[in-house]
Amino acid sequence: MKVEDIMTSDVKLAHKGMTVLEAAQIMGDSDVGGMPVVQDEDIVGFVTDRDIVLRAVAPGLDLRNTTVGDVMSTGAHTLKVDQDVVEAARIMKENAVRRMIVTNKDDKIAGILSLGDLATRTDGEVEAGRVLGEISSARPSE
Repeated sequence: MKVEDIMTSDVKLAHKGMTVLEAAQIMGDSDVGGMPVVQDEDIVGFVTDRDIVLRAVAPGLDLRNTTVGDVMSTGAHTLKVDQDVVEAARIMKENAVRRMIVTNKDDKIAGILSLGDLATRTDGEVEAGRVLGEISSARPSE
């Protein structure tokens, strides 16, 4: 099974210069926990609800004046649409991430692969519970 078979293809994007408040509203309206961050057409990071809480809300920053670029995680991990889902799960585990950006052959964003996608759409090909446990206990370097 390939990543493109189970990924979420309706991807909301955050722009590096948009405010954290705007990004949070898009996430809330779209019921997503994270979005790829782009500048022009380049992927420059990923912002999650956790990034917003820990890097903006908790320190008391003004969400109307703080940009996504100020709180996003850089070095976004990517997968290709034609990668195998078992390999994708291994990469997610190794990088201790719950979501990865999926790109097409032209390196354009084609979707997002989440741990939830692995859990619900792989017909047992991936032990998502085990992968989640290993990701949750891992501490990625920041």
